Amino acid sequence: MSEIGRMPPPLNVPQQLNQNREQTGADAQGRQGSLAVPDSLVNTPAASYTSGGPHPEVRNGCVIGIDAGGTKVNAVVADMDGKALGGGTAGPCNVALMTAADAFKSARAACLTALVSAGKLPEDVVAVCAGVAGVSYVERRVEFTAMMQDLFHAARVEVEPDYAIHFIGATGGVPGVMVNAGTGSVAYGQNASGRSLKVGGYGYLIDDSGSGYGVGRNAIAAVLRAVDKTGPRTALVDRVLHALELTDVSGIVPGVYGRTVSPSKIASLATLVADVADTEADEVAISIMGAAGLSLAALVSTITTELFSGTSDPFPVAMVGSLWKGGNAITVPFVRAIRAAAPNAVLAPQKESNLQGALRRALSLVPVP
Repeated sequence: MSEIGRMPPPLNVPQQLNQNREQTGADAQGRQGSLAVPDSLVNTPAASYTSGGPHPEVRNGCVIGIDAGGTKVNAVVADMDGKALGGGTAGPCNVALMTAADAFKSARAACLTALVSAGKLPEDVVAVCAGVAGVSYVERRVEFTAMMQDLFHAARVEVEPDYAIHFIGATGGVPGVMVNAGTGSVAYGQNASGRSLKVGGYGYLIDDSGSGYGVGRNAIAAVLRAVDKTGPRTALVDRVLHALELTDVSGIVPGVYGRTVSPSKIASLATLVADVADTEADEVAISIMGAAGLSLAALVSTITTELFSGTSDPFPVAMVGSLWKGGNAITVPFVRAIRAAAPNAVLAPQKESNLQGALRRALSLVPVP
């Protein structure tokens, strides 16, 4: 990440190449249209998918940016000026939750589809940056990287944590902090000297405070306490049961522990909690969203203290992820806490997409003549 200071200007990635990876794979393929991954590409040798002859510009170099997560992987091919030429999408790619080979299978399919739509060959690729979920699983990260390097043998290949490329997209490649509040939560920052720090991002089984899953889990707990009369009454009871397609609270525990109520389903309850907090002024829902905002502020404050305490210069704090759509119940406590902890922080929405962040990083890997 040391080359962020010489990143290129904002990139032009068409919207259809820039889908949010939190969509389901089926929904994403439906929206991608001609960029959906043909089944024939999944196991087709790279050298054999260019029937019809090479594109007239196939000898020109290109780069690939990849945003890979637990739901799907997106890839975009761009020319050396950062202009997007083609894109592709495929299935899940999280090396902590699947084998490196299975993760590579998805990444490979997305990349080959992107190359086909761009009229390029693997040997035309000069640099690849893949932001991949789960790379803390070091052995699988090494294995996945080797597979990517074998596919793009002439390119410089870099596999980074997904949050690192999200940071680049969120801040546009300048020093600052990114806080991602989606299904999970994580904060990551880098200062002008290149020092970086990641806080959170340990997953729902350990700690995902301030995440969609955390909000959903707390909503379920509040429902059970309300029914037990060990907690306050809340409008969440009926709303949560309806969302989980249950007729009675007795189905919650076996549903959650038996996995018929999936972690993603629990995370989806965050939208419901935000709505109840906003439209019904439900104190329990407001409290849950407020606690999420404070948890996210704690992640950011740790980074600002470690990386930016010695400067009075302003720096961006980019707010990424679907949970920020939860309204004042989450944003107001977060903003107040950040202003108190870091007065020189400038709160801002995500500047560029995650995929643009990956592409930006790929371009920075290209050797300077």
